[in-house]
Amino acid sequence: MSGSERYLQLGLRLGRHVDGLVDAYYGPPELKEQVDAEELVPAEQLALDAAELLDMLEDGWVRDQVAGCATYARVLAGEPISYSDEVEGCYGVRPQRTSASVYKEAHAELDELLPGDGSLAERRVAWRERHLCLEPRSRADRGRYETVPQRVDPAARGPPRHRPDCDRQPQRHR
Repeated sequence: MSGSERYLQLGLRLGRHVDGLVDAYYGPPELKEQVDAEELVPAEQLALDAAELLDMLEDGWVRDQVAGCATYARVLAGEPISYSDEVEGCYGVRPQRTSASVYKEAHAELDELLPGDGSLAERRVAWRERHLCLEPRSRADRGRYETVPQRVDPAARGPPRHRPDCDRQPQRHR
């Protein structure tokens, strides 16, 4: 089994421990069927399998994904890991503390920039809803609009008046 296939197998096995961990799977169906038919592999074993797989992989995307799986398996196995180590192991970035003054400055700037009444949070939500596109127009509309710039003299176009994939008013999902 290749390193990539072993990664898929590891991810599917971890996914049996935590619902939603694997949100989409497009790999070989027989691999998923095999993992689904297996007894649940203990998290401790998955942590060992991930460590072994890490040793055989070269640097790259798959290795980074396996490192995240290895960290997550160790957490599931009950290994005490600090929050910073867990984040770094899963995402490859070590979190840094940020001074509260940075947030105060950002809030002060947003307070000046966001129009309206109410709390900063309420004004941000109102601003976001005014600019939110929940339902894009149809593909046919987008397709027609995308051909217009090719047919119209650029000097005659003028500034864009709207986004073709977005209605100005937010539409709620039904």
